[in-house]
Amino acid sequence: MSTGPDFLGHYRILRTLGEGGMGIVYEAEQDQPHRRVALKVIRPDFVTPEMSRRFSRESEVLGRLQHPGIAQIYEAGTAESPWGPQSYFAMELVDGIPLTDFAASRTLDVRRRLELFGKVCEAVHYAHQKGVIHRDLKPANIIVEASGQPKILDFGVARVTDADVGTRQTSVGEVVGTLQYMSPEQIGADPLDLDTRSDVYSLGVILYEVLTGRLPYDLTRRLIHEAARIIMFDDPVPLSSVARQLKGDVEVIVAKALEKDKARRYGSADEMASDIRRYLRDEPISARPASAFYQMRKFTRRHRSIVAGVAAAMVMLVAGAAVSTWQAVRARAAERLSESRRVEATAATLLAERRRATADSLLQIADSARALALREQEAATASAARATSEAEKASAVNSFMQDMLASSDPSRARGADLSVREVLEQAATASRRNNAGRPPAVRAAIEATIGRTYQSLGLYEKARPHLDSANALHRIAGSPARERAAGIRDLGGLSISTGDFATAERQLSEALSVMRSAHAADDDHVTEVMAQLAHVRYSRSRNAEAEALYRDALRLARARHGNAGATVASRLQSLGTFLTWTGRFEDGVPILTEALVLQRKAVGDLHPDVIGNMVGLADAQRNVRDFKASEATMRDALPMARRIFGDQHPTLANVLQR
Repeated sequence: MSTGPDFLGHYRILRTLGEGGMGIVYEAEQDQPHRRVALKVIRPDFVTPEMSRRFSRESEVLGRLQHPGIAQIYEAGTAESPWGPQSYFAMELVDGIPLTDFAASRTLDVRRRLELFGKVCEAVHYAHQKGVIHRDLKPANIIVEASGQPKILDFGVARVTDADVGTRQTSVGEVVGTLQYMSPEQIGADPLDLDTRSDVYSLGVILYEVLTGRLPYDLTRRLIHEAARIIMFDDPVPLSSVARQLKGDVEVIVAKALEKDKARRYGSADEMASDIRRYLRDEPISARPASAFYQMRKFTRRHRSIVAGVAAAMVMLVAGAAVSTWQAVRARAAERLSESRRVEATAATLLAERRRATADSLLQIADSARALALREQEAATASAARATSEAEKASAVNSFMQDMLASSDPSRARGADLSVREVLEQAATASRRNNAGRPPAVRAAIEATIGRTYQSLGLYEKARPHLDSANALHRIAGSPARERAAGIRDLGGLSISTGDFATAERQLSEALSVMRSAHAADDDHVTEVMAQLAHVRYSRSRNAEAEALYRDALRLARARHGNAGATVASRLQSLGTFLTWTGRFEDGVPILTEALVLQRKAVGDLHPDVIGNMVGLADAQRNVRDFKASEATMRDALPMARRIFGDQHPTLANVLQR
């Protein structure tokens, strides 16, 4: 509608104030009583039953609200127009400018901006008390008069909370509001998930903009789905990084309003207003900064792209840390043993001295006792040295993990969008620098960790020099056989990753030989290497040898653990997977089923290995035409995969595809 009518009922149209998605607002003059009003009508080209319902609902909503901070409705009705019957409602004409423009044009200081915003919160809280959620709060809908009184406008998409669910007009999947100011749950487009805290989030965005002149997210040149993802998953730019003087309570207030999780926001607009008033009175506010644990959880979600890439690496790191922790525990036990030996040695020495002093005839016995004591002291010293070495290794690996996480922290990245590779390279460089003066055994542990991490990310050529360095350092340090074997095994795993199966077989055979020479046949790492070696022989088309080795590994695991535990489950899974690879699906299904039962008992449902086994089992069940069982397995896996990986991970897509 380019031009409006001259009259609509008993209103004379003066000018057009604005046009929205479904309506036009005119400045009009009412004859009785004589006054200027804002007259809102539906655009003729948008007259549909749905638009008519929304228009009628807006007038009903405004009829509930009588507050100095909300534009007042005078009347609603229908009048003839050149386009036929025209619904309208007349309301208070607000003469002013948008909230953000008012704050900027008046150059209000922080205190006066907060005082002004507190009035907005009070008006929103009043609407909430009347059962009305605005759902489209933004500066353009908050007009401030010259007197400094803000007025909230445009309740066209408001929701009445005390209406029956069946009469609520927003459908699931229909997004209403203005994207930049929407809450994460509002973008989710489920009307049943919205409550007054959605408006609180919008108030947080508005307050951020009032205080800084910018939005908490940079959505410029973003496609709608990209902007929606940012709002739902990314954290806002900290207020104090935009305006340093806002660090402290004001930043905490805004951050609480902008929480992704609505349960962590202010429960009402009044709670937010109360904290603002407390701040203005120099009283303690109720909001508190997020805990360190919660910040770490948010950090992981915020950097999903990096953490998703590092996640596989962290599985190895956690395993490495677990080994290091076990070694540290063993080291502490060794320290206690060494102390006990020192005490015994000291006692033996005293006994020897006493005997020599009292009887020359016992001199030979005393000398023997003293020699024994010296040997005990040497053993104790060696034990203490091993304990110190294990503790140093644990510390070095832990420091590397911390460096890797810290490298992707935005405050250290200085705004750069770091790739996973860059994060790892920075952490590896820092770790090498920090550990340069440590003993070879410690440096070997950290080099192995860096190499395995590169390998887990598919950066094989970056992994190789670190794994080679680890093995060289093990030789220099004269490391125990278990550690030397682990280093050779890592190289074998890398050769598998690059498809060099001949080299992998040689390296894994050597690792297995070193382990067995150290009398470690009952070690779980032995069965793991056996399974890797079996995989290599399968890859070299030596299936009979591969199957024999898989079954030997399972036999050793059961001899140590019985028919329980993660190790037995893993060996069962390896054997079952091999059988399906060779087309023996009927043999593979019961073995994979047994593996899954043991896995879920050992590690619980929320473990990536469980999902991997379920996918393999479902494929095998489908190949034996047990479609019902296959579907049941995948339906069981789907909610577990969602919880482990989230909605964006390729593993979930793999589960859904099946």
